Amino acid sequence: MTNNDIIRAFLPLINTALASYGYDVDILQAYQPIETGVKTKDSVYFFEVSTERIGQPNRISKWDTVQGKTINTDYQIIGITYQVSVLVRSPKTYTASDILSDLSIYMQSSEFITALESQGIGILSIKAMRANWFKDDRDQHQEAPSFDFTLTYNRSIIRPERTINTIEYKINGV
Repeated sequence: MTNNDIIRAFLPLINTALASYGYDVDILQAYQPIETGVKTKDSVYFFEVSTERIGQPNRISKWDTVQGKTINTDYQIIGITYQVSVLVRSPKTYTASDILSDLSIYMQSSEFITALESQGIGILSIKAMRANWFKDDRDQHQEAPSFDFTLTYNRSIIRPERTINTIEYKINGV
């Protein structure tokens, strides 16, 4: 499973949930090299903060009778942490904190957890919301609250072992 597989798993779930709650927002991956400037539409941004190995790696070796080789599969549980932030351009009906609060509640729901688990992904934690304030391009204070969440998954590497085709032995006298 790759990082893009993880994003393809949670992104549609978040998008559908926010739309069903009545939020008309774009969900974008932050810090992309082709994007410049701030969107004029209300937006939810996410980006990868860190990746860590959890526990010890595991190796399973199996003999493949078809190929005549030993297949080694190394597994490692990976925890990948993302940060989610929200930017609402004109908070008339709802604020950025409203969107972020509803999103964090959804991400702890059994619906979200079950949908991820069916794809081999677990949710380890959702951290506290941070209130981030900055001055925008119009010199006004703007809220961009955020929280971090950590997903877990198994990452594996499959490697066939080289095989020995023939063994020759010699018995020599001493």
